[in-house]
Amino acid sequence: MACSLLLTILPEELVVEILIRLTDLADLARAASACKPLRRLITSRAFLARLHALHAKPLLGLFLLERDRCGFLPAATAVAAAVARASDFAFSFLPDHAAGWRLRDVRHGLALLSSSSSSSYLSPLGDRGFFPDVVVCDPMRRRHVRVPPIPDDLTAGVRRIAVEHFDYLLAPAGRDGSSFRVVCRPKLPKQCDVTVFVFSSGAAFWRAAVLDACAATEKLFLPQSVHGYVYWRTHSSGTLLMLDTRDMDFFFVNIQTNKCVIGEAEEVGRLAVFNTIVDVGVHKVEILSKAIRGGADEPWRHDRTIPLLPGYKWRTARMAEGYLLLHGIVGNNSWSTPGIQLQHFTLDLKTLKLESLCDSISRGRHHHPQFDFRKTLRMASLLPPRPLLLTVLPQELVVEILIRLDDLADLARAASACRALRRLITSRAFLRRVHALHPRPLLGLLHLEHHGSRCRFLPAEPPHPSAATAAAVARAFDSHSDSSFSFLPGRPGDWRLRDVRHGLAVLSTRHAVTDDGCFSFPDVVVCNPLRRRYARIPPISDDLAAPIRSLAVGVEDFDYLVAPAGREGLSFRVICRPHLPMGCDVTVFVFSSSAVIWCAATLHACAATAQLVSPQYAHGYAYWRLTRSSTSRLLLLDTRDMDFFFVNFEPRSVPWQAIGEAGEVGRLVVFNIAHANHTVELLSRAIRGSADEHWRHDKTIPLLPGYKWRIVKLAEGYLLLQGRILGDGASQFTPGDQLQYFTLDINTFKLERLCASTPQGINASLHRYRFQRLAMRDGSLGMKEVAVSAATAAAGGSMGGVEEEIWELFVG
Repeated sequence: MACSLLLTILPEELVVEILIRLTDLADLARAASACKPLRRLITSRAFLARLHALHAKPLLGLFLLERDRCGFLPAATAVAAAVARASDFAFSFLPDHAAGWRLRDVRHGLALLSSSSSSSYLSPLGDRGFFPDVVVCDPMRRRHVRVPPIPDDLTAGVRRIAVEHFDYLLAPAGRDGSSFRVVCRPKLPKQCDVTVFVFSSGAAFWRAAVLDACAATEKLFLPQSVHGYVYWRTHSSGTLLMLDTRDMDFFFVNIQTNKCVIGEAEEVGRLAVFNTIVDVGVHKVEILSKAIRGGADEPWRHDRTIPLLPGYKWRTARMAEGYLLLHGIVGNNSWSTPGIQLQHFTLDLKTLKLESLCDSISRGRHHHPQFDFRKTLRMASLLPPRPLLLTVLPQELVVEILIRLDDLADLARAASACRALRRLITSRAFLRRVHALHPRPLLGLLHLEHHGSRCRFLPAEPPHPSAATAAAVARAFDSHSDSSFSFLPGRPGDWRLRDVRHGLAVLSTRHAVTDDGCFSFPDVVVCNPLRRRYARIPPISDDLAAPIRSLAVGVEDFDYLVAPAGREGLSFRVICRPHLPMGCDVTVFVFSSSAVIWCAATLHACAATAQLVSPQYAHGYAYWRLTRSSTSRLLLLDTRDMDFFFVNFEPRSVPWQAIGEAGEVGRLVVFNIAHANHTVELLSRAIRGSADEHWRHDKTIPLLPGYKWRIVKLAEGYLLLQGRILGDGASQFTPGDQLQYFTLDINTFKLERLCASTPQGINASLHRYRFQRLAMRDGSLGMKEVAVSAATAAAGGSMGGVEEEIWELFVG
């Protein structure tokens, strides 16, 4: 929440400039783990593109490929050792396959594997010209995605021919490296045409390119990637077969000799050749380059010659992504001698810096493993590829598919599948549509004890439709939350729960009196008791608090309310009113989480404002009952414009009455209960109506007979009622009675039993209650909004020396 406040105080562009200037990437990782808004900002493509341009991606090691096995040789750094421990290079997280999995390529932190293409394995159609299953996975995060099979219309010509083997290549696509291409070439007999299939993760479909057979294409070696092109060495000396993966056209490039390393030059669009030469006993690397799409007679340009360390025998191995991998052995040892120590070096072609990467033991000429430099892991490229669903379908269509899911549990599973879907499902626009289509079920009651310092949850009971969900919330609440708020700073019991709404609980310390006799405002925190997280609300500024401090009078207590701000309920307001002695002006402070500032409103004292009780909230207005007024009136505060006004209402002769927000926006509603005929009468009027506007009778709702009823409170579409079964001769509510709790939906007027309880210490004088709504979101239970209502004695009510009980109603 503190990070969210940072993003509201500063423009997002300024936050980006602050983060991009962090010199230590570990600090950036800590910032990304602090909250969702910062993580979403740091993992965006635009930010990562700038980050990669400023911070070089460190080399972490080498993949050791030997037949069907692979291993990781980490560099001698702490980061590489951590990657080696965290990653699963055995790929045990992949689903089982009848033919087994074989590693084909690794690039940008993603590994490409295919099922074995053994001739003993038949396709589902029974033919031997099958195409293996292909997956792209992240060995560090243990996630994978299946690449769609090649369509039949593209493979029809190949399926008629027996395929010996398949060449696979994982090539980057795009500058930021967030997308990729999969290149597949079936190895066909010599007289067959060359066919290459290319899959793009951005477009999510396969394409094919065909080249007529010729003498140069009878034998092609392993593919390589350079600047958006894929090339194969041919058996003809000095010839490369190249494929432009964007235009899907073939062409040939002549090179000087096959005994060299070929790769991409530092200059985009040029091909580089690296030769190891010996000049007067000194080993050097000579770099030549030419334009990839240059003319056939274009000569190779000599770019530079780089000296190597003396005392080694050198061999160039691979070149990729700005580095040249070299093997070195000390002294006069032979490359074919088993058991010799191999030193692996990297040459940065931008800085021309030669560094030792790692060591290994050679097994001789016939057992020498393949070191594939293209399979070097990169530190900042371990994000999974974009989900294929979002690449195949437009985002608007994916939203329409998800919004039509009947079971919200399915929506939670989709949100946990990948970041892209979670970002879409948790967006404000999507959640607004979900909340409009799916009513939030009532889950139970929250019982507040010891003046708000502790709480316990009573779930809804069968046959209530939310009983199963409520039981899950109860288990999560008992195991993950803290009923005494011990995770807050300070000693247990220092904090007093004031209000709960939309998953956030507001607590304050007890106000103190300074040495000069003046009071100090309490510290205020907003917390999530289920996730044990909290954020401090900034103190009220001195210029706003000065009029209160200048009174030099004691403050008896404070009213605190949490009010939603905005339609989505993702922001909130904290409302604070100090209880001042009679004759003092009424002052109310309002804190906005979106603006991160306090505002103040003051009303001159009058006879009507001598005592204000039962603070409530409705449709953007906070209101209090006036108990010392000749007529029944409400004092309302518009929390947006910060202005006060009065509303008159006519009390009925019934003892139980509730005031709150109506289903119609902008109207205030009053519920009166009539015991004679077991009904509830609903009256309403416009909040900003004229002074002489009459209360409109909207509806009379029948209740169940055989109960003694009383209203607890009304808020956000629900009326909470207590019912005691008649028959024992008692006509009043007494401590120890078995009470049944019911809820009345004021939109559908459906009455449902919620749960039962035997309260201790509630007597007849406890006749006014408070009812709020709490929306809690917990990853272990999926996405849910839990609404809570509470019942508490009205201020100034006689408790008869018995401790009050407070109840909050959970709506999920």
